[in-house]
Amino acid sequence: MKKIHSITIAMILAFSVSQFNVLAQDKQEFKKNTTKKEVYTCPMHSEEVSDKPGTCSKCKMDLEKKSSDKKDHMTAMMGNPFFEKSVEGLKFQVWIQTQDDHRKHMSENMGKMMGKHMMEGMDGSTMSKMMSGTHHVAVKITNEKSGKEVGNDLEMQIVSPSQKATSSIFIKRHKHFGNGISLNEKGTYQLTAIVTLKDKKSSKAQFNYEIK
Repeated sequence: MKKIHSITIAMILAFSVSQFNVLAQDKQEFKKNTTKKEVYTCPMHSEEVSDKPGTCSKCKMDLEKKSSDKKDHMTAMMGNPFFEKSVEGLKFQVWIQTQDDHRKHMSENMGKMMGKHMMEGMDGSTMSKMMSGTHHVAVKITNEKSGKEVGNDLEMQIVSPSQKATSSIFIKRHKHFGNGISLNEKGTYQLTAIVTLKDKKSSKAQFNYEIK
């Protein structure tokens, strides 16, 4: 009886070791098959993609290693978007900051995120518009299928708590539209972002913003 018991234990141990080896091999194969290739892209031109380090053919900037958890420029500088919505295959993202916070973040990130390539075309008049009013608004619009930024022009229509209607033509910047706007009244504002695409079609997204 003891002999049979010993043989049974030995068989169980052998089976366990065999299963462990199979699991270890499967795990190794899974890790091998799911290893992601490194991707490098230009911070100025997202369409410039390579599987190795190099420079952008358009602006000669160094390609940066792309990571799935790496924050994009706007999120890294201004945090998560205040408003986000999908409309007719387009993804609208809106960031809103007081101008005081905007100046602070501009100052903190100027060196690493607002280099000379990103500052091209940012003359005194453009900078003045971006820093005007009480709040800075940035709008990023991407094609949900391709992930690429889209839009030729963007208008922001604003209805104040007292129902006064104004509008602002936003400035096209690096991968987003931006401008300064005045939100001087306390209460809830209704804002509508209207983007014009290359084919002259337009799309819009509406949201509210409260001033306390």
